[in-house]
Amino acid sequence: MIHNPRASGTGSLDAVCTALRQLRRVRTLDVRTGENLGEVAVAAIQDGGNLLVVAGGDGTIHAVLNGLMLASPHLRRVPVAIAPLGTGNDLSRTLAIPAEPAAIAELLRRGRLRMLDVIQIDTPGRPTRYAANAITGGFSGKVSSGVTPAQKQFWGPLAYLRGAIGPITARPSYRITLTFDDQPRHELDALNLVIANGRTAAGGFPVAPQANPEDGLLDVVIVPAAPWTDLSIIAARLMEGDYTADEAVLHRRARRIQLHSEPPMPLSIDGELDEGSQFCFTVRPRAWRVYVGRDYHRNPRGGSRLSFGVTTVLRRGFGLIAMGLVLLLRLPRDYLAGLILCWLGVIGFLLMVRGLGADSWTILDQQVRQMLQNNSSHWLDAVAVFFHGLGHWLSTNLLAGGMASYWLIRRHYRDALMMLVLCLGSDGIEVVLKELFQIERPQPVGWFPRPESYGFPSGHALRGVALSVYLAGLLGRSRFSGRVRVLGILGLIAVAGGLGWSRLYLGVHTLMDVLAGTIAGATWATWCLLVRNWLRRRRRARLNMPVSEGKAGVSSSGEPSPAEPASNVSSVPLRHDP
Repeated sequence: MIHNPRASGTGSLDAVCTALRQLRRVRTLDVRTGENLGEVAVAAIQDGGNLLVVAGGDGTIHAVLNGLMLASPHLRRVPVAIAPLGTGNDLSRTLAIPAEPAAIAELLRRGRLRMLDVIQIDTPGRPTRYAANAITGGFSGKVSSGVTPAQKQFWGPLAYLRGAIGPITARPSYRITLTFDDQPRHELDALNLVIANGRTAAGGFPVAPQANPEDGLLDVVIVPAAPWTDLSIIAARLMEGDYTADEAVLHRRARRIQLHSEPPMPLSIDGELDEGSQFCFTVRPRAWRVYVGRDYHRNPRGGSRLSFGVTTVLRRGFGLIAMGLVLLLRLPRDYLAGLILCWLGVIGFLLMVRGLGADSWTILDQQVRQMLQNNSSHWLDAVAVFFHGLGHWLSTNLLAGGMASYWLIRRHYRDALMMLVLCLGSDGIEVVLKELFQIERPQPVGWFPRPESYGFPSGHALRGVALSVYLAGLLGRSRFSGRVRVLGILGLIAVAGGLGWSRLYLGVHTLMDVLAGTIAGATWATWCLLVRNWLRRRRRARLNMPVSEGKAGVSSSGEPSPAEPASNVSSVPLRHDP
């Protein structure tokens, strides 16, 4: 067992030794100041050791790994077990090695040996180095450089959060040039760079949550120098658990990555600090044998079991924050306004349902009904009957079918489809709500026949308002002159108002029936407008998508382009800097 006395968990060393002695004879190697851990580990193996236990953190593992990789290949066949006694213990997190010091005995008794990849680091004018877990640069490199050993000892993993206070106020930016395998170069301004074999860094932050330490590929994650709005969303998603799916984050897998940075980029290599302008990172597949925990999976699991721990609650909370920031900062303003109106419509309808049968609504309805009957006349009777026929389901369906046919002739298939969805959806919502609540209609005026269907909500108001709001939304975005659009929208408002008035005038609905139908129809029409605009924007994005020949990635047919090697079929293409 090799131990770094500077590791933060030195107080647990006795527990590790006690657990190991239950299994076999143990020789403990305490490294003195100035000694090379890698050389000490290699000398111990050459002296007859058949199992190497590394008691320390990522820095200790890094030093031992470099000694093994520079030694003879047969020495790397000696199995390695990790007792996580450091600050971050990030490689141990990926390998699902228990944090309890006494668990080392269980790890050796029931754990599995796996052949893990290693990151080879070549820098002009310097010897080759190796990394076991991850290389982080840019912003995270500055954070690591600002964390002292004393802060690690006192704060533990929180030392990295404390160290982020300074760099976050003055965001660094680096002009980097990246070459993946033999593909064309990519240039962009980056805030942060991660080249990972493991999944976490800096004490548990999931910097490459999809990394597989056995797949022969390195995960590259780049956060561009983006506005605060995008960075706040990325930060929330990082805390939630997976930020690589964010549209502002660039994610790629490759066997070999060449990096050039201006100005020189600070790096944290398994927690060890470095800085430079030119680096070459190459994966060394199946380079060493390491014990992994019982819960280790080479491919990260997409889902997690339901739990109610503090960590789970915090991650779900940050997920909600990220979703809220996406809605507020990235969603187009018309989408955001539409979603808010839909949400308000649902709340308003629920409030109407809650008020069913309330005395205040009954009294108000009687007052409105009495006022309309006191001001009735023959010509108002005719107008009410006209609106009654106009809002009938047959009339609205014929009108919607006519407009859909016109759009089909003009080859506006999405508009035709959405008109049919609006109309049929309105009919379906009316039927479902009426059967759900089954509220009888009031007694109509003496000369008008009483309909047989239920009264809540008003179907005429629902269908009429839905059609009027939808057409008003289309008219507002049309190419007609401003006067025509204003007059058209006012006319549609008048039609919707006339339909609601006719239901009250004829006495076939209560005021609550009409208001509930109005809210339901407006909400449904707003939702249909949102879907229509989304479909149109999606189509425009496809039509305006640039097609480049000879570049790596995925072709329009969904197959890998000829320039992409077979090893990178599963990788996510890096988007070019605009």
